[in-house]
Amino acid sequence: IMMVFLNLIDSAEDKEKFKHFYNKYVGMVIWIAKSRLRDNQSLAEECAQETFLYFAKNFSKIEEVDSLKTKSYVGVVATAYAIKCYHAEFERYPKIPDMPEGFEEADDALSVYDTYELKDAISSLNEEMRTVIYMKYVLGMNLDEMSKMCGMSEYLLRKNIREARDLIKKYLDKED
Repeated sequence: IMMVFLNLIDSAEDKEKFKHFYNKYVGMVIWIAKSRLRDNQSLAEECAQETFLYFAKNFSKIEEVDSLKTKSYVGVVATAYAIKCYHAEFERYPKIPDMPEGFEEADDALSVYDTYELKDAISSLNEEMRTVIYMKYVLGMNLDEMSKMCGMSEYLLRKNIREARDLIKKYLDKED
């Protein structure tokens, strides 16, 4: 399977970098997938393959393999793909239609808070909410990208983001 990934990468230097990247993070990606997918090993391996396929296609986004930033990025992407596999396999959420055109997201009023306060508030969220918040606000992904990665409708993502923001605001208001 590694050859499939390597065929998506152009330079010999990047191929070696990807091998190092794969070997460093494959255990973590499978662990994340297994924990999310009820310890289903075969489904976790499929999810890991889909995750590494994404990385091979977008390998230019990986700057330094051994950095904490890359490790965090791998964790978020692996979690997003595990969520997608979970929804596909276990159908936890009903299919909800996308929001109609012209729907505007609410302005984000969280910018007035201190970074540490926000970090504590976000860490109080469940894993799925933390993941969508990280994807949207840290990685800067749009709803279409998030939807494709997580396998959720844009409507459901908006709902999760809104609920997460409400919980964060409630947490921050409680702190005052």
